[in-house]
Amino acid sequence: MSEMPDDQTIMRVVAERRSLPTYVLKNWLRGEGFKSVTTPWLRRQLVRLSKSGRVERDERAEYGQNHCWRLPASPTQQDRREA
Repeated sequence: MSEMPDDQTIMRVVAERRSLPTYVLKNWLRGEGFKSVTTPWLRRQLVRLSKSGRVERDERAEYGQNHCWRLPASPTQQDRREA
């Protein structure tokens, strides 16, 4: 297994775990064998993925300074959230 997860692995963990803080996602990745993952490294990757529209911050699930992440909602899910 490589030292650091690729984008697809990060997105899979985000999708499986729903909206979780960065440090919790880091713990899940470490549990999958990526022992070198740090919270600052993962946050940088998530910000990069966010800029390309592949993940997004969940503003409703903020815990103080902890940013929560999720996959972007489909248009029908977004309509339900706004209702």
